[in-house]
Amino acid sequence: MKKLLILVTMLLATLSVIAQSHLYKGRYTNSSDIMYIFDGKHVYKGRYTNTSDIIYTFDGIIPFCFFVIL
Repeated sequence: MKKLLILVTMLLATLSVIAQSHLYKGRYTNSSDIMYIFDGKHVYKGRYTNTSDIIYTFDGIIPFCFFVIL
């Protein structure tokens, strides 16, 4: 599960430049189903971007070749 979360976060990092990206549980995009939010630098647990909810922080740019290694 942790590897999956890291992989999804890395993919969101490459796709998200300005806008926030959300990871939902289930197949619908209800705001009550948001599991994680990525704003380009931080990954938050839950649907709010409180500093206490930060679970990962990215510093710099993740190179695309990193995904080939995974």
